[in-house]
Amino acid sequence: MLHLFLKIVEHVSGQENVEKILRKLDNTITVLQNIRWNTEVVEEMPVFNPLILHVETNALQEYQRHVNDILSDETPLSELLDDTSSSSPIAILCVLTKQFYMKKCFGRLTDDEKRTAEAIGGIVEKSVLKKEVKDIIELVMGQKDFKHGIFNLSEATESPVPQIVSVMIHLATIIVMNNQENTAWHKQLFCPSSVKFELSADLPPLIQDVLKLIWYSCLTCSYAFEFADTKSLEKITSESTENLEEYLRESLENSWTCLHDLLEINYFDMCLLLHEFLFKSKNLFAGKADECKHNFSEQLIHEHAVILEDVMGNRMQIIHEAKTRFAHMAVSSFFCAFHEESQRKVLEKAFNEFSKSWNEIRSTLLNLKEDLNDSGDKATNVDSMLIHSLSIQDVKYEHLINFRLDDDWIDYCQCETRYGLGLKMNFYLDMIEKDMEQDILSGKEISRNHVQNILPEKIKTAIRLQTSRDISTVSQLLTHTGMTLSLLRKKGPGSGSVDISIRDYLHNLKHITGMSSTVIHSLFPSDIKISHAVNLYQWLEELNGDSIIDTLEDEYRIKLQDNAIQCLHMAKQYMDHLEKLDHPLKVFAHRCLSVTGNTIRHSQPLNEYLANKDLWWQDDLKYDEDKKIERIVVVADGVFKSLEELLSPLIMVENIYYTVQFLTEAIKETKQKEQPFFNMEQPKVEKQNPKKEHGKQVIRKMKKRL
Repeated sequence: MLHLFLKIVEHVSGQENVEKILRKLDNTITVLQNIRWNTEVVEEMPVFNPLILHVETNALQEYQRHVNDILSDETPLSELLDDTSSSSPIAILCVLTKQFYMKKCFGRLTDDEKRTAEAIGGIVEKSVLKKEVKDIIELVMGQKDFKHGIFNLSEATESPVPQIVSVMIHLATIIVMNNQENTAWHKQLFCPSSVKFELSADLPPLIQDVLKLIWYSCLTCSYAFEFADTKSLEKITSESTENLEEYLRESLENSWTCLHDLLEINYFDMCLLLHEFLFKSKNLFAGKADECKHNFSEQLIHEHAVILEDVMGNRMQIIHEAKTRFAHMAVSSFFCAFHEESQRKVLEKAFNEFSKSWNEIRSTLLNLKEDLNDSGDKATNVDSMLIHSLSIQDVKYEHLINFRLDDDWIDYCQCETRYGLGLKMNFYLDMIEKDMEQDILSGKEISRNHVQNILPEKIKTAIRLQTSRDISTVSQLLTHTGMTLSLLRKKGPGSGSVDISIRDYLHNLKHITGMSSTVIHSLFPSDIKISHAVNLYQWLEELNGDSIIDTLEDEYRIKLQDNAIQCLHMAKQYMDHLEKLDHPLKVFAHRCLSVTGNTIRHSQPLNEYLANKDLWWQDDLKYDEDKKIERIVVVADGVFKSLEELLSPLIMVENIYYTVQFLTEAIKETKQKEQPFFNMEQPKVEKQNPKKEHGKQVIRKMKKRL
């Protein structure tokens, strides 16, 4: 309960304020008096160590060691600062900001720390560091006061001021560290009146609020660090502004409050997110991106917005990771982080007790599980493996209890010769999966073991009619036909008729499939036999591919080039062969383009993908091995035509939409030309004018009366 209570307080107030709040409750909740508070973990986080994300652990430890030894030996630190090839500016700033500036939020500096700060200040002054870097160090070390009062930190400073200051130091540092003074953010920091900052109204409110916050932070740094003249700052504020310092403070605090209300998280977590944003967009702030960002152009704002969307979209994960960076730390390393011997002993004792208790609980649970399983088997008198039934549709990887290596998969494995004398095998699992899919669903093995017939045209007509009423019919038929093929491959046609209907076949196995007879009967016409299963599945792939092509993304709707269109027109002289492309194109769309995140390369020739025989009707595609150079040919009426003659290499995957459109029009045009030939001998029927016929009838009636 205490742990849950602490988590709630941390979530509401921020991690840095937990101790302050709970100390006020000591008299009310007496158990809180026994808590030993430690700020070491919080001090290491980006909120109180603003530059930690930019420095590697080894470099940080080296600088930390030299800083601690500065009173006894100044040489190592002095040499490091003069080494222009090292990352000394950002590393030394990281150490000094945490140890001598942000630490003021937790307590005053000791006399030794003050003497250390003075010694470091003297070394920095003599170093070859940039003037702007020296100015920042001088301020964070306390040798000079900030011009803006918001930077005066102490134990009494309340949120969100420490978080605001932390973000501003991070921002100013990454801008100052670069040598490109013509960038937009560098101008904003050193000459604010020379650049214009405007945000488009089209940007989401969250992105607008964050970018405004960063802009006000940059202005405040410019004023507080005295990087810009006060008059230059006054030019960009409204004429009614009387006190520039108060104006900047109010603008900053209002920006943080707006973002706080929008995100609904505490200021500590907000600060973590902003540090992550600054770190990920450091190239934009430092001007190291490929494009010249000398002004706040739409492009620069857009690039910031893209990074912001990523950070804010994953904000809960970023916050969690920032607080649990020690999760993968070894226990011994965690203990070493505590410098006091008494603390380490307490933690070691607590961990040993926890480890012992955990192992006992785990062992007890395993024993209880075994006892429960054994007693259940004895009570039912049935083997536990037999009482567990599962529908095929619900099978998952963990349910697999048997595996058989197929010789066909040897093509997709390779011996690893570096280890184990070639006994280690590497398997291309993606290729094995595709091969299994083709083997099971496309019916290679079924065709070998069970006679397969062509699907009658009347059945196709019935399915088309059913699809026109319900669009989901094709996808449902694909699913259930695929299940039929899997069962047929594994169990065969059963003990009944060799060629029973799919409807009856699935009905007989409904105890395995878990499907109701109503669903089966509504989907499959009674005259679809299991001998039609493979042909039906392939035809359904074509139907579904036709629908997919109509809904393809723009990346597959690139128009054909003139020379590619010319090649297609030339191929129309082989119309019998060209018509056979319709099926594989649509099956390719069904199998490859209907899946998001597919590995299909848009700029690859389409005919390279269509060279797969599994996409075609049987015997429509052959590998011509009679030639010295093997080529892929399309067969129509015993005549061979190269696939490249019909589908030029100039036609890419990205052109598939217009390629199918061209083919559809060509087939339609051919059928229209053939139509008059069949109707040529039909007698002409003279059309009767209904008005004239009615007039004749009236005249006849009048004559009869006369």
